[in-house]
Amino acid sequence: EEVIAVNQDSLGKSAVCVWEEKTCAYDYSLQKHMKIYEKQLSDGRKAVAVFNLGDTVESYCVNGSKVRDLWAKKDLASENDTVVLQLHPHTVRLISVI
Repeated sequence: EEVIAVNQDSLGKSAVCVWEEKTCAYDYSLQKHMKIYEKQLSDGRKAVAVFNLGDTVESYCVNGSKVRDLWAKKDLASENDTVVLQLHPHTVRLISVI
């Protein structure tokens, strides 16, 4: 229901890709491929989708006073308003940030 609420938010804005990084190995195979999409929500929060499309475990730091994992439906503990997400290869995390 939280994910559907992001999709149907009354502000009506689309998510936009705000960051992408690709790294190839010596044999030109794709090692690292990360994408970040953000969507502004009507209540002031921001929805953030973090994609790890590569073949290695990656981490991504999120800054915010309140970070919530929308699929798990739980708040994430932060240290100094920073949360570090660990993403296994070929996974996505969807969070909201204040």
